[in-house]
Amino acid sequence: MIFLAWMTFFDQYDLKSIFKYRSELKEIEASKKYYQQEIQSLEKEVESLESDQKAIEKFAREKYLMKRENEEIFILEE
Repeated sequence: MIFLAWMTFFDQYDLKSIFKYRSELKEIEASKKYYQQEIQSLEKEVESLESDQKAIEKFAREKYLMKRENEEIFILEE
């Protein structure tokens, strides 16, 4: 009984620690899934930028505020 109580409450791997580690593992797996999806979407974006001239122009306009010579840019913030 003493051994069982020691292993349940006072050991390095007691029940509280086990549940804590499992919850951390679930959070890490969820963030891993999120980042894998982000990597896939960025790979698709890179692929489109390598092949499509209009996608390159759109990217430059949105990210770097580039413009053509006869254009003006107005930035609207909400």
